[in-house]
Amino acid sequence: MQVSVESTGKLERRMQVQVPAERVTKEIATRLKQLSRTARLNGFRPGKAPLTVIRQQFGPQVHREVIGELMQSSFSEAVNQNQLAPAGNPRIEPQSIGEGQDLTYVATFEVFPDVALQPIESLEIERTTELGCSIGIGPSKLVAKVASDAEKPRGFVVLTRSQARERFAPSPCGLVPGIGPKTAERLRRLRIGTLGQLGAAPAHELAAHFGARLGAELQRRARFEDDTPVTEERKVISESRETTFDRDLVGLAELEPVRAELVKRLCAALVAQGRRGRTIGIMVRLDDFSTHTRARTLGEAVGDPERVGPIALELLRRFAPVRPVRLLGVRVAGLESVAAPAAEQLSLTF
Repeated sequence: MQVSVESTGKLERRMQVQVPAERVTKEIATRLKQLSRTARLNGFRPGKAPLTVIRQQFGPQVHREVIGELMQSSFSEAVNQNQLAPAGNPRIEPQSIGEGQDLTYVATFEVFPDVALQPIESLEIERTTELGCSIGIGPSKLVAKVASDAEKPRGFVVLTRSQARERFAPSPCGLVPGIGPKTAERLRRLRIGTLGQLGAAPAHELAAHFGARLGAELQRRARFEDDTPVTEERKVISESRETTFDRDLVGLAELEPVRAELVKRLCAALVAQGRRGRTIGIMVRLDDFSTHTRARTLGEAVGDPERVGPIALELLRRFAPVRPVRLLGVRVAGLESVAAPAAEQLSLTF
């Protein structure tokens, strides 16, 4: 593989990459051979279609997949080879992608500036609050989020997209947001257990099991391909109020008045925000630090104490904690905005 890098600005780099045609051809042949073992075509038993027929049927699709994946993998190889740290996704301009030709493209991207990281103990948040925190820095929200969780507590991790792919390749698929337990279990049944395996999986196999859109999205997340910026704003989907007690409380007689006060504060906040929700829930943390939640979803959204309070009380009484309680919380989720009432039309009497 041949690589040349040109500085086109203070932080901008222009990199030309040339992947030998032999590598492209070999990868296409491997994919077609694998596909021939499972492909179902009219007139042939499963896995028995001749390779020439497989090539005619699936050749263009496999070629496109291989070109796209080789661009991604060779880009990562090239930036690592040249010790570059891209600050975001590159802009790719294909130069040569035809069959039997070298794969050639130009990638334009910005790199992280050289910065000296100070110890996290020196940050103001540590000095003023005496609370620990973990910080993640990356070119996108996905990379920054996973980086912030990587070295808790009090971690300070800076990663590029390619560094995140390399570091977390052995990690389970559920590490990244958007891949939940059920999806991770479905992936394991396909013998895909790590982010590296998911990122390298054939796109057509994922599309066959998850659909084209979801399959592509899962693979993008495994490769940390995300353009979502980090912002200070977040979409509020639930509102809660909770309190940790100075001493553990025992019995419903002590807990129910606290529940009433939490409901009052929570509903006042919802009214002020012009919101209400369909799901009412409680959270109880016992003296052994185990946390328990109970919830109920209603047919309509509510936000007043007269509706939220009785449900929260019933949930608490049904749970009836048998151990002392150190924390109690009340939550309303599935929030929606309350439509402003229409202005009353005045009637005139003549």
